[in-house]
Amino acid sequence: MWSQQYFEQALRTLPEHGYQLREQLRHGAFGQVFEVTKRGFNTRHAVKIAITNGRYTNTNDLQNEIDLHQKAANSNIIELQESWTTPRCVVIVMELAAFGSLQDFVESRKAAG
Repeated sequence: MWSQQYFEQALRTLPEHGYQLREQLRHGAFGQVFEVTKRGFNTRHAVKIAITNGRYTNTNDLQNEIDLHQKAANSNIIELQESWTTPRCVVIVMELAAFGSLQDFVESRKAAG
């Protein structure tokens, strides 16, 4: 599948930026999220790899997400570490949430009653 080729290409850039791949956390139609470790610091992060379709709106939406993370410096918001692009993907490195995604948290609260 062509999209897998782009994901693999983006994954190969992780070591260049000092990250070691640990495991896949989530996947969807337009992206995948992985847990990585920062070499030399042994800190865990989440890496979102999103395929861009080459259209301005798709790329612009991803850039808006990055910009919002950079502007929203708050201890209650997941911190953006860094981001970069490959020919067909945007790679976003973020703080790893201890309890998973917001969706995971909401679902666990519903299940707990």
